[in-house]
Amino acid sequence: WRMQQSLFKNWHRVSRPMRSLRSCASVETLDPWKGKVSMVIKYISPVKPASATGLVAGVYSQIERDFGRVVEPFQMHSPLPKILAGAWMVCRESQLVGIVPRTTKEVVAATVSQLNCCNYCVDAHTIMLSAAGEGRTAAAISKAKYENITDENTFRIVQWSLANRSPRSELLRWLP
Repeated sequence: WRMQQSLFKNWHRVSRPMRSLRSCASVETLDPWKGKVSMVIKYISPVKPASATGLVAGVYSQIERDFGRVVEPFQMHSPLPKILAGAWMVCRESQLVGIVPRTTKEVVAATVSQLNCCNYCVDAHTIMLSAAGEGRTAAAISKAKYENITDENTFRIVQWSLANRSPRSELLRWLP
């Protein structure tokens, strides 16, 4: 995923500003226009990539290979190496491999992140959508203005994703 590696290394070149984070776990974003955007991990002492050993070093190596750098949401899990490995596996297997198009996965991830009120994740996934040429869709999801999504199939995918708030929703019975 060269596009993804390039985007994480050059995120600041994406034309839309990142919103501030309301509240998501124990992290907050810094102002992206005053320097490198990163997360401040408040209550956990993460293993820094340069000092990682064993399983953490192995997982960090894979993350860096696939993402271009070890992003903070993974560093947050590093004090518990097996949890880190599981979180990486879930992310990698759901986002980077398989037959479903990457843009579809990003639409689902961005929409679910919006449901979870995690602006950091919404930004990460909508930046990837924008980089894939889906800037209007990214903007609609970012602002929770789903009615602005003009592509019928993408709109159905968003509606299906939003239906996850109600596990018995009829929309969840069929894949879009």
